[in-house]
Amino acid sequence: MTFNGGVLPTSEDQNVVFFAVNGQNGFPSTIRLLRSMGIPWVVLADGPALRPGKRLAKYLRAEGLLESMPPAQRLEDVRKVWSAAGVYSFATEFGDDGTKSGEIDAFMESIDPTALAAARKTVGAQKGARVGAAFAAAVAPPPVVADLWAQMCNRLIGANN
Repeated sequence: MTFNGGVLPTSEDQNVVFFAVNGQNGFPSTIRLLRSMGIPWVVLADGPALRPGKRLAKYLRAEGLLESMPPAQRLEDVRKVWSAAGVYSFATEFGDDGTKSGEIDAFMESIDPTALAAARKTVGAQKGARVGAAFAAAVAPPPVVADLWAQMCNRLIGANN
């Protein structure tokens, strides 16, 4: 996978920090803080946070950062609008119907259920970001991860120019 004519950079190469905001309600205050300091940002969210009527959409629309979007029955219906606002997801569906199919855990499970189980055992099943980090350290990134990372890097680099 290439980026900007070369190999995809690591988060360290790009001076990118990932951190948890403790659920979808934490996105608005975090984005507000980063914007106030002039720090470029992107959001990597689970499917439920991307439902058009949720708090993240309301905040970004109020700030003029998100186009209005039609009510969506499928996540794919609004993915381009979200990415134009700097919001990305590995989810393929909203998953806010009680199935949790839009959560990052469902994505990791689809990649390598054994590695996910090992990561949960190592760091504790309820340690979301830590489980993700342990999982990422244990598996080779599939192309969808590299593609999304390239999109995020392009957005962050564009914000710095």
